Amino acid sequence: TAAATLRGRIDLTDNADVVNNAGTFDAIGTSLFGLGSDVFSNTGFVRSTNGAATFSGLESFVNVATGRVELRDSAVGDTLSLGGTYQGVSGARPGVDANLGTHAADVLIVTGAATGSTVLDAQLLGSATFDLTGTLVVDAGAGTSATAFSLGNTTNSSPFIKMGLLYDTPNNNFLLISTPEQPVFESVMAGEAFMNFWHNSAEAVSAQLTADRDSDRVDDNVSHLSGKSGLDIWAQLRTGEIERDASQSFTGGGGTSVFDTSYQQDFLGIQGGLEYGTGNLVVGVTTGWQD
Repeated sequence: TAAATLRGRIDLTDNADVVNNAGTFDAIGTSLFGLGSDVFSNTGFVRSTNGAATFSGLESFVNVATGRVELRDSAVGDTLSLGGTYQGVSGARPGVDANLGTHAADVLIVTGAATGSTVLDAQLLGSATFDLTGTLVVDAGAGTSATAFSLGNTTNSSPFIKMGLLYDTPNNNFLLISTPEQPVFESVMAGEAFMNFWHNSAEAVSAQLTADRDSDRVDDNVSHLSGKSGLDIWAQLRTGEIERDASQSFTGGGGTSVFDTSYQQDFLGIQGGLEYGTGNLVVGVTTGWQD
C-alpha cells in the first residue's frame, strides 16, 4: 500500500506471481521470483541505494506513470538488475547518480528488452565536464527501443555544458553524455566583438592623423601640425552599428548541433586627444569614452 515500506528482499513461488507496489520497496540483495511468468507492477517507489539489488527470475517489470525507480544517494555504483523486460508508462521516472569525470554512474540493468516511455533524471557528482564517450546509466537487452528512455532533469549548473542521453544501438545501452552548449560558441564571438570595440576607437586616432597629414596639402592655414610646430586639441564623436550573421556547428555525442552566433553591435562614444606637431612628426595622447 502507499503508506507501507518493504525493506530487504522477497522469495516467491514457482507460479505466476504478481507484485503490485504502491508504497516503497527498499530493495537489498537478491529477490527470488522463481518460475512462472512473474510481473512486478510499480506505481510507488523501488529504491536501490545499498549497492547491487537483483530481481532474479522476474519476467516483466512495469513502471506505471507514477512509478519511480530511485538509485540516487549522492554516490555512484548502485545497480538494480531486472531479470526480464522493462516497460515504462509515460510519466515513469527513474533517477541515477553520475560522475562524468570518472565515467561512473548508477545503472539500471534490464536483461530483456526495454520499451515504452521513461524519463530518466540524473544527479551529477563531481566537476562539470565534457563527456563525448558517454557514461552508462541503462544496460538493456535485445529488442530495446531507442526511445525507451529520454533525459529529464539534471543537476548540471554549468551554462557551458549541454546534457543528453545517447542510445548505443549495438549494445542496447543508454549513455549519459555532455557536449558544448551555446555559451561556448558565443564566447568565441565575444573576442571579435571586443576587437570591433577597440578598432572603433583606433580608427578615430587614425582618422585624426590622416587629417593632420592632408591638411597641409589643402591649406597651410588649416592646421599647423603638417610642416609647422604647435599644439592641438581634437575630438571626434563616434557612432555606428555592426551586424553579422554567423553560426557554429559541433559534431559529437551521436549527432551534430548548430548554434546561432549572430550578433548586432551598436557604438556611441567620443574620442579626443592632445597632440604636438613639428615637421613630419606628431606625438600626443588620446583618451575616450565608448558604449
